[in-house]
Amino acid sequence: MKESTEGTAVSPAKSHKGLIISLVVLLVLALGGAGTSGYFFVQETKDHDSTIKQLDSQTKIVNDNAQLIRDSKLEPAFRSVMQTSANRNCSSGSAIVFNTTTSLEKNSDGSTKKYIAVGQAVCNEGDSIQSGKVLFVAVQSYDSITWEGSYVAPSKLPKYIFNTDPALYNRKFNNPATF
Repeated sequence: MKESTEGTAVSPAKSHKGLIISLVVLLVLALGGAGTSGYFFVQETKDHDSTIKQLDSQTKIVNDNAQLIRDSKLEPAFRSVMQTSANRNCSSGSAIVFNTTTSLEKNSDGSTKKYIAVGQAVCNEGDSIQSGKVLFVAVQSYDSITWEGSYVAPSKLPKYIFNTDPALYNRKFNNPATF
């Protein structure tokens, strides 16, 4: 008997549709994941920038208050020397010292070399202010405990004060850094 080749069906090539669909689904998921990651990255960057702005503004507040804190810690030690210096320059022997502030002269390694305190004063007699100039008082210390100094006219203020902290007088007295 002859075998007939007519009735035999040839099997078609295997279909790759399942693999293609799987690859398309994976590609869509990858693109969606990348888009989501990109969105969250942009959001995180915005949050980071906002946090930096907040920290910068808070740092400014802390730095502004650092001057006040330093002044308040040092004032008990320099106040009496400053007051005595101001009193000596009043005919009544009595002055009102106000508007005091401090500045630090630094060594090259960043350590404190010298403390400087300055203030303004007016002469008084009893409860009345005497007419005359506003006095400037400057004192200095190397250890923040022992202070020395005397009244000086603004034009004769030691250059070390200006060299140490040029903003010192602009900060408190609205005067130029040099005369």
